[in-house]
Amino acid sequence: LEFDQTSGTHMVDAINLSGYANFPLRNASWSIVNISSPTPTTVLSGPYLTIVQPIADDEYEWELFVEVPGLDCTCYVEIGLPQEDGSAHQWRHLVYVGENHHRPVFGKERAFTLSTVEQSMDEGETQLVHMDGPLELTYNVVFPPTSSTLTQVHAEVCEAPNGVCREAPRLLSVPFVLVGNEVIVSVDPTNLSMNQGVWLIEFTATDGLLRTTGSLPETFLYDHQPPMVELLLSATVMEREPVNVYVSVEDGYLGQSTSFTWTIIDQNGMRRAPLDSEQSTVNQLVLNFSEQGSYTIEVSVRDRAGYMTQESSNLTVLNQRPTAMISVDGLVLADDVRLSLIDGEDWFILGNKSTDNEPVDYLWVINDDRSWRGLPTLTPEQFDRTGVHKVELIVFDDDGATHSTTIEIEILSSSSEETSSMLAWLFPVILLFIALLVVGLRSKSSNNLELPKWKTLEYSEDVGESTEYTNEDATIEEDEARG
Repeated sequence: LEFDQTSGTHMVDAINLSGYANFPLRNASWSIVNISSPTPTTVLSGPYLTIVQPIADDEYEWELFVEVPGLDCTCYVEIGLPQEDGSAHQWRHLVYVGENHHRPVFGKERAFTLSTVEQSMDEGETQLVHMDGPLELTYNVVFPPTSSTLTQVHAEVCEAPNGVCREAPRLLSVPFVLVGNEVIVSVDPTNLSMNQGVWLIEFTATDGLLRTTGSLPETFLYDHQPPMVELLLSATVMEREPVNVYVSVEDGYLGQSTSFTWTIIDQNGMRRAPLDSEQSTVNQLVLNFSEQGSYTIEVSVRDRAGYMTQESSNLTVLNQRPTAMISVDGLVLADDVRLSLIDGEDWFILGNKSTDNEPVDYLWVINDDRSWRGLPTLTPEQFDRTGVHKVELIVFDDDGATHSTTIEIEILSSSSEETSSMLAWLFPVILLFIALLVVGLRSKSSNNLELPKWKTLEYSEDVGESTEYTNEDATIEEDEARG
C-alpha cells in the first residue's frame, strides 16, 4: 500500500489522503492517532475507507476523507488490514493537523513506528548495531511547517545486556550534522564511557523552537576483539571410554552470545561433524571412539559481533588389551589350576567373563591338537575321553590384541562306570583265588592218604629193650610174631 502525499503533510479541519494498493481493501479499516504527547492516543477511527476503486487486476486506488474540525496535533493515519491468522498488517503516514501541538518526528521513533503491543512483541527481535569504535548513524527527521533546523541531539545511555537498563541511563549530548531532512549522529564509545557490551541508546532531537522529537531507541553491541576460547578434554582415553569435551568462552561482557561449529578429524584426516547423540549441549560433546588412534577436535566460536576464534586439541585413543578368563559355575579359575569334572554330567566351561571394553573373539585349544573358534563356552561334547586335558583360552579384540589363560581339566568316570570297571577286574581275581585254594586243598588231601611206615626199635644195652628198625613193613613183623 502506498500514499500519494509526502510524510508530514499539513492539513487543517480535514484529513484527505489517497494512494494505491495491489490487493483488495474491502476489509481495510483506519484510525487517527495523536502523538503530540509521549503517550499515543487514538482520536478517530472507522471500519472502511471512503473510496476504493479497481483500476486493473489486483490494482486499486483508494481515498480517505475525514473531517476533523478544531483538531490540532502531530498525528499519524493508520490503515489496517486483518490477516487470516487474526493479526493485522498496518501502514502509517505522518500528518500535521491544525496549527498547534506540532513537533519534529524521527522517521524511526518509537511512537510512530510501533504500537505498544507491537513494541512488547518485538523486543526479542531487536536488531543490534555492531560497532568496534566511533560510528556515524543517519536518521530521517520530519519537521513541522514552522521549523527546519535542529539545535541539539541528546542520548540516554545505559548498559542493557537483556534489553533492560542495568542502571539509570546517563543523559549526554552527542555531535550531529543536519543535511536536509537527515541527521547524522556520531557515537563515540570513549566519549560515552562505553565498555564492551550491549548498550541501549535513546536519541532525542530538539528544533529551534525547543520542540523535541519522540524517543528513537537503538541497541548497540560494542565489541572490538574476538572471544577467548579454551578447549577442555583429556589427552588420552581408552577405546569405548566416554570422553567429555567442553569449550569455555569468555567475550568480556554481559549478554555475550556465541555460536559453535564442531569438527572431529580422525587419524586418516577424515573430517565430520558430531552426531546428535554426541552433542550434549552447544558447548559440550560426549565422544566414544571404538578405534584406537590420534584424533583432533576443532571448535570455531563466533560471537555476536561476528568475530571468530578457532581452537583445536589432540586426543589419543588407546586400545585396551583384553583379559582372558575361564570360569566354571561362576568360579573364575587362575592359570595352571586343575579342576575335576564328572563325565556324563552337565557342566560348562565359560570364557565370556573375559574382560575388554569392546567385543572379543574366542579361540579354545584342547591338548594342543584340537581348537574351536568363536565359541564362548565349552561343553562335554568337546572332550572325547576321560582323563586330564590341557585347556587354553585365547581372546582377540578388533585391533588384534590377544591374551590367553591355561588350565587343566580332569574328567572323572561316573560312579556306575567305576563299579562296573571294578567288578570287571575283581571277578577274575576272585576266580583265580578260588582256583588256587582248591588246588592247595587237593594237594594236602593226597599227602594224608599214604600208608603208615613201621619203625624198628632197638634195645639199648642199659634197659634191655629192642632197637627200632626203620623202614620195615608192619605185616612182616606181624607174621613173624605169629611164628
